[in-house]
Amino acid sequence: MQQAQSASQAKLTPKVTDDNLVTPQTLTVGIKMSSNIAPFVMQTDNSELCGLDVDLAYALGDALGLKVSFVEISDVGRSLGKTCDIVLNAKQNETTVAKIVGGYAESAAALFGKSTGEPLKASNLSGKRVALQKGSISELAYKRSGLTMKPVECSNLNEAFDAVQSGKADYVLCEAYAGAYMAKPLTNITCVGTLDKPTQAGIAVASKNESLQHALEQVSSTIQENGILQLIRSRWVGSRIVFSADTQIKGMPAPQSKNSESPESKDKDASNTSSAGSNAVNI
Repeated sequence: MQQAQSASQAKLTPKVTDDNLVTPQTLTVGIKMSSNIAPFVMQTDNSELCGLDVDLAYALGDALGLKVSFVEISDVGRSLGKTCDIVLNAKQNETTVAKIVGGYAESAAALFGKSTGEPLKASNLSGKRVALQKGSISELAYKRSGLTMKPVECSNLNEAFDAVQSGKADYVLCEAYAGAYMAKPLTNITCVGTLDKPTQAGIAVASKNESLQHALEQVSSTIQENGILQLIRSRWVGSRIVFSADTQIKGMPAPQSKNSESPESKDKDASNTSSAGSNAVNI
């Protein structure tokens, strides 16, 4: 896959020794193309990688004095330390053989629509029309949320946001950063709340590679303090939308237990989400 080295990288002394890297003088970044979503990792029409994680990888490599390369992986735990050094947009519950450092993004099922300026309550959503991408994780999150809205089925997020823009739906429910990416150029659409408390996503490193962990913690703090991380985030999701515990919709009903679903329903949900997975965006 893509490889690059900036002029500044060439002038820097590597902050990580080769015995802590899969490839000498190179930060090898594992990409799960099957599950990554906009704006983290996307492919252009000519198959080039772009996105927040791609920009972040180059920023980390630059700060570490390393070249950057990308490899496609299927499993985080089996790849770290073998075919790649790090995996971005990772959560601690995804693997037991990695440590997550440098949290830089938040994950949650989020509602996007026209804001009234007032905190959104779950009781205000009853009967409202919500655009959902068919077969997505967000659709599954809605089914388990206990909310009583009117689903509007869409094939992708572009169609879902168009539905809100045209008045065919009141809200879009989708992954937080995917929605922020779509809402960035829209002055009248914003995040009005999340169904759950956002969780942190960061950089997965093999648990035994303490040297690389330490180096990444240092450079992650550096690019946060010098504003580089904020510039990267602003490029892809803007600066007006922030996700935190305060963005969770008030009065959310108790989520429906997975155990309460019929085996047929579970199988159907699993089949649907495996095909569409995270929210799809046409770029």
